Amino acid sequence: MRQALRLTQLENGLAAAAIQARRGDYEPAREAASTFYTNLRTELDRSPSGFTVPQREMMPSLLAQRDQLITLLARADPAVADRLADAYVSYRQTTGTLPRPGGSSR
Repeated sequence: MRQALRLTQLENGLAAAAIQARRGDYEPAREAASTFYTNLRTELDRSPSGFTVPQREMMPSLLAQRDQLITLLARADPAVADRLADAYVSYRQTTGTLPRPGGSSR
């Protein structure tokens, strides 16, 4: 149950960052995004992790976006809202909570 809660909190943190950025609240969005990436790294380093092996293998591409997204948020760049929304969709597809286009989920 704790593991499920951690994963839900991760997803909610990224969603909050995307929504706040869309609203133009860049500093709270930056804080939420930073917390998401810190907690994602912590979960990936945890043993056992709440992620399956295939999910863990797909997370580095999401982590690779961290610095660029945080920088865009710090600069209050409006383009970051779409990028965070894309990251959220990618996270949900990776974790299997959102089906991939075409109806297949992982």
